[in-house]
Amino acid sequence: MAAIADDVTGGDEMQQKPVYKLGLDPLHWTNAKLFIRDVLELEENSSIPGTYKLYSHIILRVCIVGYIVSVDKREKVTNFKVDDGTGVIMCSRWKNKPGDEEDSTREELGMLIKVHGRIKKYNNERQLIVDYKRKERNPNAEVLHWMDVIRLNEIYKSEGENLRSITCYS
Repeated sequence: MAAIADDVTGGDEMQQKPVYKLGLDPLHWTNAKLFIRDVLELEENSSIPGTYKLYSHIILRVCIVGYIVSVDKREKVTNFKVDDGTGVIMCSRWKNKPGDEEDSTREELGMLIKVHGRIKKYNNERQLIVDYKRKERNPNAEVLHWMDVIRLNEIYKSEGENLRSITCYS
């Protein structure tokens, strides 16, 4: 049976987590609120390509909030860079159908935006494949996101110990 090596003890001892139990971690299926710096520094999970380690969790998707600092519109994809003050990341929104380019949220320079997306690597550079985006009308949205990230970061760190006590991790 395939298993994921997960350094949950903080030392050299590695604990194997079966792949079929991977989806039982709620953070695996949600958009983890992170700073862009954190997204860029996530360790790639060598056991399952396309997944990343966030403390004792394996994640696929993230939520970021920041300002658009560049936009490149093409026929099949719109690429825009988002800056939240901790780093800059490329976000790609693919147009699958002819009507996809007519989106209610047009990317504009200087616009405060919330992006949910899957972490991918392209040309050895991390980027987000946009699942959802929204223009933030509340000027406090970025500060509120920062507060959420700081608060949730403590939960992400400590939750590994709490989750192991649940039967699905025993």
